[in-house]
Amino acid sequence: MSNNDDDLDLESGLGHDPLEWLQDDEDANATVPTDVSESKTAPAPEPETTAAAAEQSEPSSPPETDNVLPEPVPLPDTDNTSEPEAPAAAAEQSQQSFRYENHKAYLTVPEKLAIQVIEPMHSEWKTLLYDLPQSIEIDAGNTKEVDTAGLQLFYSIVQQLAFKGSDVVIVAMHPALQRQITLFGLSDFFAQYQHAA
Repeated sequence: MSNNDDDLDLESGLGHDPLEWLQDDEDANATVPTDVSESKTAPAPEPETTAAAAEQSEPSSPPETDNVLPEPVPLPDTDNTSEPEAPAAAAEQSQQSFRYENHKAYLTVPEKLAIQVIEPMHSEWKTLLYDLPQSIEIDAGNTKEVDTAGLQLFYSIVQQLAFKGSDVVIVAMHPALQRQITLFGLSDFFAQYQHAA
């Protein structure tokens, strides 16, 4: 019993099958003790034969592996070149989507409100909204692509503006954005700011 407990302690670990020791015990109990002694003597000759087989296979293995290896494909480089353009385009788009007239602001949320464009959009909106408007109209009628990060940014901007005293009115909201809002349980929050048509 103490040997089994020691084996259990040595084999326990994260990602280990907790019932594996039961199967090992059943296998050990099912074998005849003579089988155990034979299996102990059998491994000694096997390493010699495997070492000889390995020596014979070593000269033939390297040429096969050299011929099998494919050349690297430059796909990751093409992805990296397209990513920096997306934030720059998002920053340019966010600058064009904001107007400020006589203490009233107009914000048009872009079509894509996703993780790829969040960072530049956040910095632009934070800079543009630093001068707190008395009221702001938000048009999210063209926002077709929304992910969790985009919804979080949209929620935080509306929440911060309302908390700081701006009169926030959402004049339009695309159905894709509305579905995300409903999915995340924010319908009640945004309902108080939506324009009743």
